[in-house]
Amino acid sequence: MPLVPVDSRDYRFPFEIFSISEAPADFVVSEPVDDMIGGLFLSRDGSEWFGRSTPPRLLLLSPSSLTIISHPKSAAPAVIVPIAEVATIESGRALLIGWVRFKFGSSSTTLPYNTRCRWPVERFMGLLRALIFSPRVVAPVVEERFGPLPTIKFKNARASELDSQENVRTTFFEPPTELPRRFGWLSFRRRSPGDFLALTDRRMLWITDRIDNRYDPYGLVCRYGRAASVSEIVFDTTQCKFIVSFGAGESWRIPVRPEYAQAAGSFTDTDVRSLLSLKSRITRRGGCWS
Repeated sequence: MPLVPVDSRDYRFPFEIFSISEAPADFVVSEPVDDMIGGLFLSRDGSEWFGRSTPPRLLLLSPSSLTIISHPKSAAPAVIVPIAEVATIESGRALLIGWVRFKFGSSSTTLPYNTRCRWPVERFMGLLRALIFSPRVVAPVVEERFGPLPTIKFKNARASELDSQENVRTTFFEPPTELPRRFGWLSFRRRSPGDFLALTDRRMLWITDRIDNRYDPYGLVCRYGRAASVSEIVFDTTQCKFIVSFGAGESWRIPVRPEYAQAAGSFTDTDVRSLLSLKSRITRRGGCWS
């Protein structure tokens, strides 16, 4: 009996590949990927968070680009992400729902996946980070901390996210907390999300359990961008929020509770220009330092 190739649309888990020959047989790679250094197969995802089912995708990484190829039956064109143009990356998960979002140039692409087997995805992302955020041989520095120490959830997230020999320069942490609310004679409680900001010798990093602007007890989102892509860092005391702007047109707007405003201002007032080593604008807005 002749062997019938398995349709990769029936695959359920992601896996790493290290050569084109290891890709599913029903994928067609029309253009060779020169100097391929790693790859990842992402199985089909039917998450309702992203509106509709996404086809299986093949990610091929070279020193100059990330090529994203969708299953041939989807008729979707390949997406080529130039490594030099990647400004920010978002990596999130909430229970079984996981996703990676790339912002490059004026475009962005989102890749959902099932977190039941997230380790191949995380290993691939570590390989990609090492390529985009090139390690630098620098002496260790004393970390400057603002705000309280991270809770166990954020401490673990930080340890998992930081790469080998990545030096943290400055951090700010605002823990999640319960906020009492009253509606007439009824009283109830809600949670305010936590936020962890860090400036390392490679990137600007933001870890939060804020998803769709609400606290998610089972969710976590890590966003990070090239230091060279940051165009402005501001703590606006009028609105009591961080504003981190990137050259690609994206910005992070991170609310801060009033009791942590002083720590937030001190974090921003640190010598950001020398730590970032980029063309940052040092401004002052609404009486706050940046």
